[in-house]
Amino acid sequence: VYLAAGQFATTRLIARSLGLQKKPIRILDSQYFFFPLFSYKRSRADIRFTLAEAFLGVLNEKLSSEYVHLQAYGKNAIFEQLLSQLAPTRGLAEQLIDRFFLLQGFLHSRDSGHLEFTLSKSTKIRDEITIKGVPNEGSLRTARRVQGMIRQLLLGFGIVPPFSLEMVPNGRSYHTGGSFPMSGDDSVFFSDTLGRPAGLNRVHIMDAASFPSIPGSPILYTIMANADRIVTSAIDQIRST
Repeated sequence: VYLAAGQFATTRLIARSLGLQKKPIRILDSQYFFFPLFSYKRSRADIRFTLAEAFLGVLNEKLSSEYVHLQAYGKNAIFEQLLSQLAPTRGLAEQLIDRFFLLQGFLHSRDSGHLEFTLSKSTKIRDEITIKGVPNEGSLRTARRVQGMIRQLLLGFGIVPPFSLEMVPNGRSYHTGGSFPMSGDDSVFFSDTLGRPAGLNRVHIMDAASFPSIPGSPILYTIMANADRIVTSAIDQIRST
């Protein structure tokens, strides 16, 4: 069985199959944060899409031992609408819109809080699940260090990052996983290098639930590559027996 139901559904199915009721399962999270940028010069571009305009990667041991992923968003219709509502005058709104950028940063799971997933009660027709966020006190410090570095680098280019920063609580991330990590240390909450959880040798976890950690960078292609590796290796293993 190749299981790729998504982090939470996969965790639920495995927990139910192994009878792990009322046992907290740790789920890794890649927390993210936002902070604005203002440019002295007005933007000449009239951009009508809301996708990131640039990706930035930060590898700096003074900030974090892990890679920090950043995405830059410039002038677009969403920002125009929000800033028009916040600014007291139309003239000020236009000045802000032409100078406003937003930076979104993603932290590695080691710098982020995590979640506790508990299958509280399980019956034939329904499951009761509790998910609790467990914060990491170092997450905000890491985010502020990254903001400080960006501030120092961009001031010389006429771009000013204000001191405001919003850290999104863990549990609202786009990237989660690691409930049954490959080659994990726990005797129950782990899977082998083929994504097979303990006690389920004919089941292969294909999604991020088998990841040992969650990076700050996008993980879609990593999930796809890992799934391809597992299927290829499992088929080769079957053919060789």
